[in-house]
Amino acid sequence: MRLNLSFIKENFSSVSFLNLPDNLNLPVDISIDSRTVKEKQFYLALNGENFDGHNFVLDAVKNGTAGLIINESQINCLHSISKNDLSKIIIIRVSQTHNFLCRLASEWRKQFEFPIVGITGSVGKTTTKQMIHHILKTSQINSFTSYKNQNNLIGLPLNILKLTDEYEVAVFELGISQKGEMDQLVDILRPTICVITYISSAHVQGLGSLKNIAEEKFKIFKHLKNDEIAVLCGDQKILEKSFKHPVVKFGNNRSNHIHAGRIKFDSANNKISVSFDLYFYKQKRKVNLNVGHSGFVNNSLAAITVAHFLNIDFEKIIKGIESYSGFEQRFELQALKDKKGFLINDSYNACPQSMKVAIESFDQIKNSGDKIAILGDMLELGKKQSYWHRHIGRLLAKTKTIKNVILVGKQSRVIADLLPFAVNVKCVENWQDASKEYSKLIDQKNNLTLVKASHGIELDKLVKKVTD
Repeated sequence: MRLNLSFIKENFSSVSFLNLPDNLNLPVDISIDSRTVKEKQFYLALNGENFDGHNFVLDAVKNGTAGLIINESQINCLHSISKNDLSKIIIIRVSQTHNFLCRLASEWRKQFEFPIVGITGSVGKTTTKQMIHHILKTSQINSFTSYKNQNNLIGLPLNILKLTDEYEVAVFELGISQKGEMDQLVDILRPTICVITYISSAHVQGLGSLKNIAEEKFKIFKHLKNDEIAVLCGDQKILEKSFKHPVVKFGNNRSNHIHAGRIKFDSANNKISVSFDLYFYKQKRKVNLNVGHSGFVNNSLAAITVAHFLNIDFEKIIKGIESYSGFEQRFELQALKDKKGFLINDSYNACPQSMKVAIESFDQIKNSGDKIAILGDMLELGKKQSYWHRHIGRLLAKTKTIKNVILVGKQSRVIADLLPFAVNVKCVENWQDASKEYSKLIDQKNNLTLVKASHGIELDKLVKKVTD
C-alpha cells in the first residue's frame, strides 16, 4: 500500500484534477524542490516567507516531474509551460498547498496501525532517533526513519507520506521553534510511543522561558492512550508532572526506571568512546558506546527504553546500541587534509547544554598535538543570549587542554573576555575568516579540533573545506 492518486481523489472532494489518468493507482511521491524533483515525483509548490514555489513550476517540468500540486488561486503559473508539456503532466489544484500537505499526511497516517515513535527535546532528537533506527536495523525489523532533521511542519508531513504497509515500526522526530507548532505536529503524526530527550534553552526566542519550552514539549503526549508509553528524562525537575498514561523515566539518577552509572570517557588511537553501567529494571549490564560524549549516554538510555517497549530482545538491544557508529555533524570524528590531525564535527547545531557537554568532553580527550576549539554563536536564545555565551566563556576558561580558540559571530565575542591570557584567541565575523585563522594553526601534525555552533553560523562549510 503506497500513497496514490486514488487515495487523494477519494479523501479530498474539494481537490480538482487536470489530465487525470485512467490508472488511479499511480504512486504519488511528493517533492518541494523544483531543482531536485525526479521523474515520477509530484512537485508541490509551497508559498514561503522569501519565495513562492509557483514561480518554479517550469523548472520542475523541465526536470521531468510527473505532476504539479498548486494553489487554485495561482493557476496562472501554468502559463509558463507549453501546451505540449502541460498535456503530459497531471495537475492537482488545491485551496492552499501547505494545508493540503498537512491534511494529506494526517489522513495517510490513519492507514497504519504499527507503532509510531515520536521524539522531541531541545537536544539529542536526531541522535536518539538514529540509535533507535540502528537497533531496529540490527534486529532485522523493517522500519521507517524520518530523513535527517526533517522534523517541522513541512518535513514531518513529507516523511509521513513515505510510509507503506511494508514497515513494522516508524520513527520520527518533532522539532518546534514557536508556540502552537507541537499541537499541529502531533495532530498529524499521533505517535503511540513518545520521547522527550532533554529540555534546554534552545529556541527561547520563539518559545519563551524554559517552563514554556517544557509545556510545549509535553504536548507530544496529548494523543497517547492509557496503555501507550511516554518516555522522558527523569533527571530534570522541570519534566516532573502527572500524566494519565504510563511514564518511563531514564537518566543518571538512581530513582529513574532506567539509569546509567560509572560513566567513563576514553580516547585512544583516534577513537572516542564512552562506557557506562546500564541499570535496566532488574538487569545490570556494561555498555560500550563507539561514539561521542556523555550526552550520548542520555540518548542511548532513551533509545534502549523505546526498543524495550517495541518488544525487542534485550541482547539485541545491547548489540544494536554498541554497534551504533554515529551520525553526521554530531560529534563526528573526521580526518583533516594532509594528515594534519583530526576534527570533531559538531557543527549541526548548538544550545548551552550541548555546547557545555561538547567542550567538557573535548577537554578530556587525550591528544599529543595542539587542541583547537572553533566555536560560534548559539542562536535563538532571546534576551539571555549574552548570559549564556558568558556562561560558556567561564566553562571554557576552566578547561585544562584547550589553548587555541577561534570565536565566530557577534555573540561569541563575549567569551574572549573571560578566557585567561594563556589562551590564544581570535574573534572573527564568519566561517570564511575562521578558515583563514584556522589555516595558521594547523601547520603541524596531530592537531585535534572541535567545531561547534548553531547551524546558521555555517561552520559545516569550514569543515568541508578542511577535511578529507
